[in-house]
Amino acid sequence: MYVLMVIKDALNLLGLNIELEQVTKLEQAEEGNLQDELFKEEKVKQLYSLLNLSIRELCTNYLPLTMEQEVKSDNCKIKLSELKNFIRVLQVKLNNKIVKHKIINHNLVLPIDGNFVVKYVGYPKISSINDTIELDMANTDVVVLGLCAYYCLANGMFDEFNRFNSEYREKAEKVKEMKTFVMPRS
Repeated sequence: MYVLMVIKDALNLLGLNIELEQVTKLEQAEEGNLQDELFKEEKVKQLYSLLNLSIRELCTNYLPLTMEQEVKSDNCKIKLSELKNFIRVLQVKLNNKIVKHKIINHNLVLPIDGNFVVKYVGYPKISSINDTIELDMANTDVVVLGLCAYYCLANGMFDEFNRFNSEYREKAEKVKEMKTFVMPRS
């Protein structure tokens, strides 16, 4: 699913023509300087930030995104900041064997050093209009509703926030019951 599609769908649902015009300009701009300049506009930056927040909440609370990453330990530790878009550790393996671990002071503490495969819950981070979101089409509506809810909250539209948030959480719960999705190893 393309980022632009999600943002446009949310803006249409919210009836926000001014912001939609800014996003359309961004879409029509040639890649490079003009697109970078438009991306810096406050409303567009806010939309990206809120979209990331919506996706992160969806992956944290409703639809865990399982990721795997190979990481080399140093002094029997792996800094959690080395894991791309980390939320929580699920499993650690060394030579295809599960290894016991602890999390202490933002480090994954291991019994020995080595090249580990860390399986964890993460989230896709959006940083460009050209990014795609690794969710299937059934989840598009949930992401759009989450973006709408966060937009309303951030802009003081509390009645609208309550409506979108309620619908978002209801649909997110249904998605949660259906499945979990997995990202390829990075």
